[in-house]
Amino acid sequence: MVFAIPYLFEDQATAWAVVDGPFFQEMAEDMRKTTGIRMLALGDNGIRHFTNSKRAIRTPDDMKGLKIRVMTGPIWSKLVESLGASPSPIPWTELPAALQQGVVDGQENGVTNILAASLYQSQKHISLDGHVYSWHAYLMNDKFFSGLTPEEQKVVLRGIQIAKWIHRGMTSAQDLNAPSILGGAGMEVTPLSLEQVSAFRAKAQPAVRAWVEEQVGKQWVEKLFKAIEDAKGK
Repeated sequence: MVFAIPYLFEDQATAWAVVDGPFFQEMAEDMRKTTGIRMLALGDNGIRHFTNSKRAIRTPDDMKGLKIRVMTGPIWSKLVESLGASPSPIPWTELPAALQQGVVDGQENGVTNILAASLYQSQKHISLDGHVYSWHAYLMNDKFFSGLTPEEQKVVLRGIQIAKWIHRGMTSAQDLNAPSILGGAGMEVTPLSLEQVSAFRAKAQPAVRAWVEEQVGKQWVEKLFKAIEDAKGK
């Protein structure tokens, strides 16, 4: 949940450093103890951006009046509301039809999902605001993992590391080439500068951060922000 706080990372290198570092290890160990599930690694599902059928989005004010599809869960509605738009939770399987029929004006997703579901067919604009990095967790039952021999555990961990980096490589290639990929698909691509993104961060991050702190406590959120600052300093 803490990784869904918007506009955490200014670049991919910082994001990867955090999810491969001590913060991730501490979070994974806490999850193992409380749930019995081992989180062995995080693959990269891509950077999420806003798309819509109405206009280019360059500032938070451009979000006003738009009806945006969000995933189910209050945190995503908080994000969209904080930017002045109206959230509409819609299941993924119903999203293409909802966009085509004008039930909602837009949505937010990574390049991979936009291409896979052909969302570019009904979405004219994409703003590369990069509000959230999506992660794919590699999970395993702790009792099952502990029951493996040391050699078997090594094989599992090595395989997951290979899969993680292949996953990240494929996704990052699409993210880096988003303007040409989505532009070639007919979308009007609006890149945002760090200064422009900071305006979105100022609107969205405090509201969502406060909500996350209510759910998981300030400790984990503060640890995450410290990990980000530490990663920037390397």
